[in-house]
Amino acid sequence: MGHTAGHVQSLLLGVILLMLAAFCIALQIISEVQQIQRKLVEDQLEKIKEILYSTEYQKIWAQQNEYGDPQQLG
Repeated sequence: MGHTAGHVQSLLLGVILLMLAAFCIALQIISEVQQIQRKLVEDQLEKIKEILYSTEYQKIWAQQNEYGDPQQLG
């Protein structure tokens, strides 16, 4: 009965290591989600730039005044 004191340190170390492993797994999941979100945002920004800087839009913008209204050519 009196020889169980040596196992308490091992039990505490095991619990601490398990908690550390769970924390590392949670950080890994969070970083993966952030990486996916960053890729999606970059793709969306690329598509927006492609649309906004296309020749069709440049022609429309060339016909607008500083307020965004079409210029009167008459």
